Amino acid sequence: MAVRIIHAMNTNMIVAEGDAVARGREVGERCAAGIRRIFKLQDWMNILDKSGSLRDWLPRAQAIVPLIEQRAPTTLAEMRGTAEGADLPFEDILLLTCAYDKNLIYWRERELAKHAKQQGGCTSFAAFTPDGLICAENNDERYWNWAEAEEDVVLHFINTDGLETLIYTHPGIPAYMGMNSSGLVLMWMYIDNGDRADGLPTCVITREALTKRTLAEAVDYMRSIPHSLPNAFLLAHEPDGICSIEAAPTAFGASCSDTFFTHANVIYELPLFGDDESKRPALGQRDRRMAELVESRYPNITIDDAKAFISDSEDPDHEKGINNEWTMSSMVFHPRAGELHIAIGLGLERQFETVRFRNLSS
Repeated sequence: MAVRIIHAMNTNMIVAEGDAVARGREVGERCAAGIRRIFKLQDWMNILDKSGSLRDWLPRAQAIVPLIEQRAPTTLAEMRGTAEGADLPFEDILLLTCAYDKNLIYWRERELAKHAKQQGGCTSFAAFTPDGLICAENNDERYWNWAEAEEDVVLHFINTDGLETLIYTHPGIPAYMGMNSSGLVLMWMYIDNGDRADGLPTCVITREALTKRTLAEAVDYMRSIPHSLPNAFLLAHEPDGICSIEAAPTAFGASCSDTFFTHANVIYELPLFGDDESKRPALGQRDRRMAELVESRYPNITIDDAKAFISDSEDPDHEKGINNEWTMSSMVFHPRAGELHIAIGLGLERQFETVRFRNLSS
């Protein structure tokens, strides 16, 4: 097994080979301190939000382990390995994996009101260009919950069958966004129509979807699983195409494209608002701005253009732009080159770094 960790600028990268348990174990060993720090922060912020300690969620989290085992076995094995490597109870990794879903389910009305006022939010696009498929996204969150991105990590997994996966995430959490060496890119955005259920945790879904090798396999997986919350997933694959998925516990919608697609937290799919066109929300500032930027350069979008798009900040107060005060990381995926360009940290002064697959078309 070959493992290396690189500390360069703001990026922590771990490369781990082997089966799922071995990969997880190496992540746990390398990220043990970060996992403990993030767990304490999440637990503390949950208490401050008056939604209860993170550990209060344990009975519900444990109840869905059989579902994870059935529908996301690779992810569960990595989670168990991470717990072993970090010398932590499996329950701690399970709770971290469920933290996003718990927060959404338990936010009180006052917290929902605060969240509605937040200007930031994840913004993404995927486009086919002369250089192949280019995808980009910002991860926007309440940064004080996540140690201001200081512990964030890029995982480079190399499976025993040769499939490679590049994943951006917080330590101890299976995946946020990523790309595999079969050409599949997954980006994830928050949406909400109020629908809730006991389904697969969001960060389990994101990781397990990245085990799929084609767009059709990934879309079918998203359609077949029980979801706990509404989420938007922008899936793209070269050469299969682009598919924007909006999935909730009781509704599922998908739109496909062979040109480009943009998304920024607004629900597009009719099934998610009861097929009632009158309930369709208006586009937000970031939706309009990203569409404007992509359309202005399409189809001749370059990697530098993509970096500029997700670094765009229209106003001097740095609050309403695509890159805003909530932005913790920015990433550009280029499957044809097998490259992820990523900048982790707060503020516009961050530098992009490039990580690569060893091999393509695994």
